[in-house]
This record gives sequence, C-alpha cells and structure tokens, in this order.
Amino acid sequence: MVDAGEESRGRLAPLVAELADEVGESRLTEKQWAVVGELVGRLEAAVASGHGLAMERALVELEGIGPFRAVKAGSVDHVAQPEPLRERLAVLVHTLQASAAAVAREGLERQHPDEQPRAAR
Repeated sequence: MVDAGEESRGRLAPLVAELADEVGESRLTEKQWAVVGELVGRLEAAVASGHGLAMERALVELEGIGPFRAVKAGSVDHVAQPEPLRERLAVLVHTLQASAAAVAREGLERQHPDEQPRAAR
C-alpha cells in the first residue's frame, strides 16, 4: 500500500524533473550554485522524510531562487552546473519518478482488482 509520503513524492516528480532540466541548463556563479546545493539538500531531506508539506516547501524555496536562465552574455563568473549537483538532482528525480510509478500501479490495481496476477493477490 502506498502511503501519503509516497503520494506526495509521486505528485512532485514532474515538477522536480522540470526544475532539474532548467537548473541543468543554467550558468550561475559558484556562490549561487552553493545556494542551489543547500536547497537541493533540503528537498532531499524532505523527500527522505516523506513529509508532503516539507517537500512542497523545499520545492517552492528552490523554485523561488530562479529564474535560472537569466544570465548576461559573456558573464565570465558564471559556470555550468557542478557535476555532483547534477548527479544529486538525477537521483532525486529518479526517486520521485519511482514513487509516481508506485502510486500509478496502486491506482490501477484499485480500479481493476480482478486483473492482478495471481501471485499479487
């Protein structure tokens, strides 16, 4: 059975995936990347806890530091996303997508209980 935390993670999956794409295309200063890293850490902790409201707050906070793409052409102090941060976001997106899949499977099982494989009964 899927719990409330799993449902919250599943709901946030597409939003975090979209945000991760935007962040991945960004060029920020190292100081800005450090702030993004801290906020991603808060989101990771909230996802691990399964607390829906904490996840939503962390996501809103992370979204609030955007827009990520607003950089003047030729800004030499802006750098691409650090690889460790890219990897952390990829793991986070994968975790959330797995939750979304679990929620979807359970929803299908509730709608069509007679179509479950015998081993699952």
